[in-house]
Amino acid sequence: LLALAGGHLNAASLELGKVSAQSNWVVHLDFEGLLKTEVGKFLLAEIKKDPTAQRQLAGIKAAFGVDVEGLGNLTAFGRGEHDKGIAIPSGGFNAKQLEGFVALNENLKSSNYNGKTIYAEDNKALAIVNENTVVAGSGNDFVKHGLDVLAGKQPSMKANDLLNELAK
Repeated sequence: LLALAGGHLNAASLELGKVSAQSNWVVHLDFEGLLKTEVGKFLLAEIKKDPTAQRQLAGIKAAFGVDVEGLGNLTAFGRGEHDKGIAIPSGGFNAKQLEGFVALNENLKSSNYNGKTIYAEDNKALAIVNENTVVAGSGNDFVKHGLDVLAGKQPSMKANDLLNELAK
């Protein structure tokens, strides 16, 4: 289990309710907390000095609605299957813009699952949960499972002393 919270005391902690009980690995990245630290501020300032990086960040924001400076956190987990897992990023993107961009891809197939649209191609899929949260995974079944965990329809990880300390 790896929990990386950016080293900030007020950082967004790992929410075990977002993590499937079936998981045997978890990664949590708190971008918001990282960007508040001296290291995070330094890294962002260095990126902003590079004109190519500035153009790339502007392009990502324009095309996908993703604002690096507004990123919240990312929780990813899986069962140890090679190249398979679920990622749940929160914050820093415009969900409507992202959905509009995704919908333009003719190779993506869309389906409805419990009121959410899942966009999938081969072994990649994503669903926009709300304005701040996306579930992405290694295909439809993984995204469905992630949505079910978030909705409380599938069990999530239970807290214990070690996980509570890591989540902090």
